Amino acid sequence: MRTLLGALAIVAFAAGVPAAAQHAPADSAHWARVAGAGRLWANLQLFHPWLASSSRLDWDSVLVAVLPEVEQASGRAGYHDAVAHLLTALHDPVTRVRDSIPPGDVGGDSRYWRWEADSVLVIRMADVRVSDSDPVIPFDTLRPLIHAAKAVVFDGRAERPGQLDDAGMMLSYSNLEGAFSDTTLRTIPDRRRYHTGLKPARDIGTGQYYGEGWKADEGRIIPPDSGNRRRPTVFLVNHLGWLPRFALPLRRAGRAMIVGDGAATDKGAVTSMTLSLPESLEVEIRLGELVGVGDHVAAVADTILPSGGGEDALAFGIRAVRNRFSPVFYPVDAPVPEGRDPDRAYADHSYPDRAHRLLGAIRIWEVMRYFHAYRDLYDDDPDQDLEAMLPRFAAARDSLEYAQMVSRMVMYLRDSHGSVVSPALAKWRGVAPAPVQVRLVEGRPVITGFAVDSIVHAAGVRLGDVVVRVDGEPAMQRFRTRLEIMPGSNDAARARNVCGSLLNGPDSSVAELMVVGADRRPRTVRLPRSLAYRDSLLDLRKGAILRVLPGNIGYADLDRLSPSMVDSMFRLFRDTRGIVFDMRGYPQGTAWAIAPHLTRVRQVVAARFRTPVAVQPAGSIGDMLSTTAFELFDQMLPPPVAPWYGRPTVMLINEYTQSQAEHTGLFFEAANGTRFVGSQTAGANGDVTNFYVPGGILIWFSGHEVRHSDGRQLQRVGLKPDLVVRPTIAAIRAGRDEMLERGMQYLLTLRSGAK
Repeated sequence: MRTLLGALAIVAFAAGVPAAAQHAPADSAHWARVAGAGRLWANLQLFHPWLASSSRLDWDSVLVAVLPEVEQASGRAGYHDAVAHLLTALHDPVTRVRDSIPPGDVGGDSRYWRWEADSVLVIRMADVRVSDSDPVIPFDTLRPLIHAAKAVVFDGRAERPGQLDDAGMMLSYSNLEGAFSDTTLRTIPDRRRYHTGLKPARDIGTGQYYGEGWKADEGRIIPPDSGNRRRPTVFLVNHLGWLPRFALPLRRAGRAMIVGDGAATDKGAVTSMTLSLPESLEVEIRLGELVGVGDHVAAVADTILPSGGGEDALAFGIRAVRNRFSPVFYPVDAPVPEGRDPDRAYADHSYPDRAHRLLGAIRIWEVMRYFHAYRDLYDDDPDQDLEAMLPRFAAARDSLEYAQMVSRMVMYLRDSHGSVVSPALAKWRGVAPAPVQVRLVEGRPVITGFAVDSIVHAAGVRLGDVVVRVDGEPAMQRFRTRLEIMPGSNDAARARNVCGSLLNGPDSSVAELMVVGADRRPRTVRLPRSLAYRDSLLDLRKGAILRVLPGNIGYADLDRLSPSMVDSMFRLFRDTRGIVFDMRGYPQGTAWAIAPHLTRVRQVVAARFRTPVAVQPAGSIGDMLSTTAFELFDQMLPPPVAPWYGRPTVMLINEYTQSQAEHTGLFFEAANGTRFVGSQTAGANGDVTNFYVPGGILIWFSGHEVRHSDGRQLQRVGLKPDLVVRPTIAAIRAGRDEMLERGMQYLLTLRSGAK
């Protein structure tokens, strides 16, 4: 079936929605309905087996085509029709919408079986009574009747969605299946999709942590009832019916035939789940598909009788069992994935239309719900966040407002890896920097470093100058405006990110700044902006990478230290009283080379990892099972190597210490109890992944959870300094490094020797 659903099918499907439909004024349930449809769409995209990588169905376009109808829906009936329209594209008899209001008693006959001539037993599932007052269905009373029958017709046809669910579930637990066979059976395996993390849309070389997979059960052994004899059985189904799981192995053994009345279904034989929707609706969705039975649900049936005007299906079934039919089994190879990429960038329009903007919000919710490693730390409910953000996405008036809404929604992640790459945002913030570094010091934006000394000195800019205005705009007003949409794990990281572009503007433009120095007199300075300064601002460290400081203290700049320099570092520092590791930046992968020199212990846990595994949809009725599992592993330090350094060490940290830099801290902490000196780090660790939303916007976030070796939280809180030191404007103006001074002082107060 999946190979038949191509682009032409989508064109025909989309044509069913009036192109000129106007958006009705939103009522109190409007955005709840849209959010419900969006969550349903996302759950199907992730877990419906027919939407796996082998699918040719453009599921994005299906949602975009139906969203106007969802927005126009008035009340339960209209919403029901819109959701049904969404599901129509699947052509799946299992995945259907229905009213969730309890219908009361189901069925009209207190006896759901009868005898035909020649000892043919007819069992009709639609006549089974199920009610709250009598929830137990005595299927076991059928066992002696089946044993006495020469043949059985099992009628699993239904007249409305969900009619046979309760009876079918009771049948599954009744252990009646052994009465139908004289030989041992094995049920057909049922396979389901799962996702280990989110595969990056833009490859970043860490694909071993991510991917989509299938998990199949092994099938269940069904022993025959003792002394049972062979008898033919016909199973009748239609598009709304129920097919017992034992019907397929019974057919494979040559004991049964499956007849479709106008259509066939494999409901009952595959795994499914019921999801709740607004307006008291439910949707049952297919989660599993039968391995080796075929690529189309019709393959479960031996015969499909014409719908209407053909022979009565029950009469056909009775005649078939009397004539000792010859059942046929259709083995079909499982489909080979064709590599469809569902993570489309939609980069042709920076300002997508309304439906695609809503798709963007829904896509972000989907990733937040299933793939962000730190979802258990959220302050808010992602479902409520989606309902709150949808109207704002719809109301965005241009590409910038839309990109800002994307950034606001990514803020919910509270993840310093959570960044939004958007041309509209980049233009708004300014693409080119001035040749100075700005940090938030004592609550004010302060110039703390120069990328090109000669240009900055010529402009009259000095270290420690407080920026008061940028191009005529108050600097703190500019800061607060940008902070409102800046993602980050904590306030320190968000402020760092804002300050990093606070002076930005168009390339080759001039930044006109009002600054205040030590004399407290405001002055106007002008600095050129250039894309060429971006790399220089990443390399502001001065002096030797390795050096011995006064008091015989070793100093290593881990921002610039390469792995090839590690051995020479330990030879240089062999007789020092301690080492200061300066990790106020981003390392070059040296933690794996340095840590083995800091311990003599083997098999030391350095960090604990968890990768989210999406295993089933959220929003199921009862939510009895978790929607996410985790792959867990402990990362060990490499084995110790000589020379061993047994004296104390400290690591300097601040808001620039993020990700691998924080991971370096975990290694050193586990190796020898390295002390941390400085201020709060960025609080984001774990390999990153990414995805696109319409408008060509790329979103990054943490795909792993990483904790300290003892299980303590790192995300958001960062590495906690043992000695808190924050920079001051006075020290910056005086050219002093207070963190380094405090780290040296700490080491000098300790007694020399092993720690």
